[in-house]
Amino acid sequence: MRIFFFLLLAVVALGAVGGCQSSGGAGKGGERGGGDGGGDGTSGARAGARATGAQMRAQAMAAADIYTGTVAQALDEIRHKTKRREVARWALEQKIATASIAFTNATQASDAASLLDMLVLAKLKRQAVEEYYVPSILHEEGQPLLDAQRRAEADIWELGGKTLTAKQLDELRDLIEQWRREHPTQYYVGLVRLADIAAAKQLTQHSPQVKLPGSVFGLLYLDPLSGLDPVAAELHSYRALTERFMYLATRMPMVFGMQIERATGDASSTPEMQRFLAGVDRFNDTIARFTDVTGKYPQQLSGISVAAIDQTAAAVTAERKAILAELEAQESRLRRITDDVNGVLDRADRAGVSINAATTQTVTTTEQATRRTMDRAFWLALTLILVLLIGIPLAAMLHRFLAARDSRRARAVTSASSP
Repeated sequence: MRIFFFLLLAVVALGAVGGCQSSGGAGKGGERGGGDGGGDGTSGARAGARATGAQMRAQAMAAADIYTGTVAQALDEIRHKTKRREVARWALEQKIATASIAFTNATQASDAASLLDMLVLAKLKRQAVEEYYVPSILHEEGQPLLDAQRRAEADIWELGGKTLTAKQLDELRDLIEQWRREHPTQYYVGLVRLADIAAAKQLTQHSPQVKLPGSVFGLLYLDPLSGLDPVAAELHSYRALTERFMYLATRMPMVFGMQIERATGDASSTPEMQRFLAGVDRFNDTIARFTDVTGKYPQQLSGISVAAIDQTAAAVTAERKAILAELEAQESRLRRITDDVNGVLDRADRAGVSINAATTQTVTTTEQATRRTMDRAFWLALTLILVLLIGIPLAAMLHRFLAARDSRRARAVTSASSP
């Protein structure tokens, strides 16, 4: 926690230093422009753009706070007054979604988009409540929420009029109405952004409609730091990032608290938990009745003998002993079951050891048989090779010997028969 605190202080300090340095750089630029005889007005335009960006960022954060506070209060009233569990659940979900979406809109990278998206959210959400949620879900219970949505919409659009021109506000209203006509059944509107509307119209930074003077789409691509020195622009960006971080750091605990409340409600609304709570209530009622009866005993039992009281105490003691005996019997049965399980596990371990030993013996026997087979095959192959290497030459020599002997005999016979 201390590390997080020190890091937070470092971020704030760096953001402040960045703001001071960048302001000093802008002042120097103004002095240079004055020295050049007034310059071309670029430095003054950059300063006006920076002021507009900071003002839009502040107004977007203020709009998020106004919208969240107004709508959350109306949703809490519905939760406390309704007798329908599904409506109370819906109100809590809407409260979490409203805060999350509003804070997300207020901390976008583009200050103009933050303010414009808050205006879009206020109008679309009011229309969704008016046209869908009240008629379909809330009925007469939704009138306070609808009134709150209308107040929040009026306050936020009035706040936006301090920065945007009347022409830009009218253009934004026309765009929202056109989107509603194109999506008449869409009532999940929390994540609709002006950038999504521009993308649907296939508009880019270089589109002619974006470059029109006073176009609301031009604000999406407004760069209040254009023309600044890169270091000064980076420091300005870092300061804006610090402001957004501080804004979220002070408001997200509220969202986390609502989410924890929802998780707790979900856990306590399960059938099992409901039965448990009902059992606790019945137990509390029984204890209360028992306490009342016990408190009246002195008056009611004034005429009863001590023997009767002792008999009651003995019966209670016997019942308690019976309960303890039953618990001990259950414990002994559990011990026997545990011993049986342990015996089964021991037998399983011994069986595993026997199987491992048999497997090892089988593998060893197989290896020995394989080795004997290979040795026998080797000697047979060696014998065959020797037979081939020695037997063939011996056969050839024997053949030559026999052929020579037959030839000599034939010559001898021929010599003997001649005169």
